[in-house]
Amino acid sequence: MSGVVYLIRNGDLHKIGTTKNLQRRMKELKPDEIVKTLETTKFLAIEKELHRKYKDVLIALGTPIQ
Repeated sequence: MSGVVYLIRNGDLHKIGTTKNLQRRMKELKPDEIVKTLETTKFLAIEKELHRKYKDVLIALGTPIQ
């Protein structure tokens, strides 16, 4: 089962997230910019690792990072 890890920007905030339906999710979030996407079977593990890597700038788990 594959999914997508995404990095989006809204103003000066960035969000790391995952979805199985990128078009639907981007329609919901309406980002200013889609910075990067990666389709992979390891999407949950990669998202977790990215949140761990950027924990010092994380605002709150599940919300955008600056």
